[in-house]
Amino acid sequence: MKFVKLIILASSLGLSIQSIGQDQGSKASSKPYTLRLVPQIHSTGYFPYGGSYLTYHPTMDAQIFFQKGNTGVFVFKSVDLVDHSVNTNYASIGIVHTIKLSESLEFIPFAGYFLAQVESFKDQSSDAWAAVDLKKRVNKNLVLVNTSMMGNIAQRAHSLSMTNRLKLNYTLKSITLDMFVWYSQAIDQQRGYTSASLGVTAPSIAINASVKLKFHCAYQQYISQEHPGSAMKRGALLSMSAPIDLSRK
Repeated sequence: MKFVKLIILASSLGLSIQSIGQDQGSKASSKPYTLRLVPQIHSTGYFPYGGSYLTYHPTMDAQIFFQKGNTGVFVFKSVDLVDHSVNTNYASIGIVHTIKLSESLEFIPFAGYFLAQVESFKDQSSDAWAAVDLKKRVNKNLVLVNTSMMGNIAQRAHSLSMTNRLKLNYTLKSITLDMFVWYSQAIDQQRGYTSASLGVTAPSIAINASVKLKFHCAYQQYISQEHPGSAMKRGALLSMSAPIDLSRK
């Protein structure tokens, strides 16, 4: 019910902002930009970039993304709806820049700050992070993305963590299949962990010109002999999202 209210509120707010933007755009020329609000609800608490499923608690998150030209900024917030003392209660802010190397190849560096929010707005484990994507569009259906990320790069550099994520995204007739492989390791650990995931996203359902509903399911498992103590060895995920597109083209 909370998710439905959030969608209605965000949609109403988005359409109001879009209407104002259109009125202003009619008075003066303006450059195009991308503005997306993405509320989501999941059956499982997890870290999208870490390859870890943590709890079978319903979890909500929301992201606001704004991009003008090749540079964008985003704000992300995740909340566990059952237990506010688990690690899926966090927020992150960041900036991203896209460098187009060719028609099919992009180099995308981004950086930001991770706010652990188990005990307060900014727990002691909060720190800066940086990452880079190398994105290759093989054809109209297949996209490959390799993400290399470093966490704890400022205040907690003694526990610097490194994650590499390879993503294969294949779309056919509005159905998307995605496969991931992660490798994660902290410098204070003797060994790293490897996990993999397979997911399917169903065709989106248009609510109106700006809002769509999307449904996603996935299965994830650690394929290394060991896995982090805070993570599940294997798990399933069901998600529903309602992307709200307020972009000006």
